[in-house]
Amino acid sequence: WGPPGPTNSDPSNRLNGPDNLDNSAKSTKKSTKKSTYTTAAQQRESAGRHRMSLLSAAPKPSKAPPTFKATAAQVAKTTKLTLHIGVGVGQVVIFHVGGPILKRNPRDSGHQYEYVIAGPPMTQIAIAEPLAGPGETVLSPEAMRLVKKDMTTTEMGWGFHKMGEITSSAKAEILESLPDARRMLHRLLDSIGSVQEYKLTLDLLSRYIPPQVFQKLSD
Repeated sequence: WGPPGPTNSDPSNRLNGPDNLDNSAKSTKKSTKKSTYTTAAQQRESAGRHRMSLLSAAPKPSKAPPTFKATAAQVAKTTKLTLHIGVGVGQVVIFHVGGPILKRNPRDSGHQYEYVIAGPPMTQIAIAEPLAGPGETVLSPEAMRLVKKDMTTTEMGWGFHKMGEITSSAKAEILESLPDARRMLHRLLDSIGSVQEYKLTLDLLSRYIPPQVFQKLSD
C-alpha cells in the first residue's frame, strides 16, 4: 500500500497507504480541474481580445449614411396595394370589453376598450380570407347560397367559392342602391361637422384606440 522504497517497511505507511494514494489522486484531479478552468478562461479572454482588435481595425464611416426620401407620387408609381377579402354570413354578437385604466399622460382618456365581434360568420371569414389571393374575394358556403345567382364563381373546396363576374341584373341593383348609400354617408359626415361634435367623437374613439395611435390622430 505504501510508496515504493524503504518506507514500505514502516507499518504506519502500510496502514496509511490508501489515504496517501487517495489524497494524491484528489490533488491531481484538483490541479487538472484548475488547469482546465484556467485554459478555458484564457481562451475566452483571447477570443475577446481578438474581437476587440477586429472592431478597432474596422473602417469607420467618414460621414452619415445617406437617407432616402420619396414623395407620395414616387411611392405610388412603384407600390401596388391589394386586398384579399373573405365573406361570411350569419348572426354575430358584439362585446365592448374594457374599463378604466391608469393614465400614463394627460392625453390618455383613462379608459381602454376592445370592440370584439364573435359568431359563426367570424369563423367563416377566418377560413375564407386566407383562401383569397391578392385582389380576390372568397365566399363562405353560407354566403354563396345567397348570391350564387348574381355572379360567376370558382369552386375552392369545402363549399367555398372565389367570386367572379357579377351579372348585369346584380350590377343594376347595386347602381340603384348607390344614391341611398351616398345619402347615408353625407348624413354621417354632417353629424360630426361641428368642432364640439368632432371632439366628442374623438373622446369616444379614444377608448378603443391605443394611446400612441390616438395621439397622432388628435394632432
